[in-house]
Amino acid sequence: MAVIGFGVALLAACGDDDVTTSPSIVDVPETVAMGVLPQQLSDAPTLPAPPPPPTTKPAVSSTSPAPATSEGPIEAPVGALVEGDRILLVGDSILASAAPRNGGELCDALVLFGWQAEIDAVSDRGIDFAAGVLDARLAAADDLHEDWDVVALSFGSEVDGADAAAVTEFGTELGDLVERVAPRPVLLYTLAEESESTAAVNDVIRALPQAHPNALVVEFADAGDDGVAVLDDSEQTLTDDGMKRFSIRTAAAVGDAPGDAQGACLPTQYLD
Repeated sequence: MAVIGFGVALLAACGDDDVTTSPSIVDVPETVAMGVLPQQLSDAPTLPAPPPPPTTKPAVSSTSPAPATSEGPIEAPVGALVEGDRILLVGDSILASAAPRNGGELCDALVLFGWQAEIDAVSDRGIDFAAGVLDARLAAADDLHEDWDVVALSFGSEVDGADAAAVTEFGTELGDLVERVAPRPVLLYTLAEESESTAAVNDVIRALPQAHPNALVVEFADAGDDGVAVLDDSEQTLTDDGMKRFSIRTAAAVGDAPGDAQGACLPTQYLD
C-alpha cells in the first residue's frame, strides 16, 4: 500500500507505493520516524533516528466540539480537523494490552503530540462494551468543555471471522457506534491477520468509511508482515513490538493536537 503523507514529520523508507491506498485508510510502514518518540519507542530496532520534533499549531479553544467533517472521507492527520486536544480510545483485549496499566506505550506516544488521551479498554469484552463506555463518557450537550474531539474504536478480536452472521452483526454494531460519535473523527483498526478468519472482519472494518465519512481506518493487518510477532499466542494481546507499532500508527493517524498545550494520560474507570 502507498503511504499517506501526514504532515507530522513522517519519513517513509518503503518502496511499495505503486499500489493506491484509499484516503480513508492509513498505512504506515515500520521504517517511519515520527517526531521525537518516547525513549521506549525510539529504541525499537525498526525505527531510524527521529527527525526534529513536530511543530505546534496556533492555539485554539478546546471548549468546542469537533467540527463537522467534510462530505468526502476524512484523511490523516485528524488533528487538523478538530479544535480540541481530547481523544477517547475504547477497545477490547488488544487495546487493553497497550494501556498504561499494562505497561503500554500508546498513551506516551499520543501525549508527545499534545493529546489528552483516555484509554478505556478491558480484556475479553465484545463491541457492546463500547456502547456502555460512550453512554458514560460522551458529554451531554450542555457540558461540551468535557467533550471528546476524536474517538478511537479498537474491536473485532473477539469476533469469529468464520461465522458470517457474527461478522455482519459486528459490522452493523460498529457502524452504529461510528454514526453515534459523528461528526467527531473516529479511528478504526484492522486486526493483525494471524489467521484466515481475521480477513473477513477486516473487510467489514475497511468498508465502513464508504458509509461513514467521519471514519478513518488505521491498518494494523500488515503490522507483522516482516516476520515480527505483533500478537502473543493468544492472539488477544500485543507483544512489545506490536505495542510499539500500534502506538506509532495511531500517533501517525492523529498527528499534532491543536494548540500548544501539554498532553496528558487521563485516568480510566475501566480496569481488567
